[in-house]
Amino acid sequence: MSILIRFIHKMKRRNTYGVRRKLITLRKSRELTQEQLAEQLNVSRQSISKWESGQVIPEVERLL
Repeated sequence: MSILIRFIHKMKRRNTYGVRRKLITLRKSRELTQEQLAEQLNVSRQSISKWESGQVIPEVERLL
């Protein structure tokens, strides 16, 4: 694997981790469950779970 590809993979992991941690922190600071946040954002609870676990990065439009 080239250095550039490794760098890109590393940056994706960092960005995913940052989004993930921020989402969890904000949700918990507002004392919301995943279900409650999902209702507010008009998405499924499973989507919130995937976002928080880093399996998927949410679309920016969903967070605005």
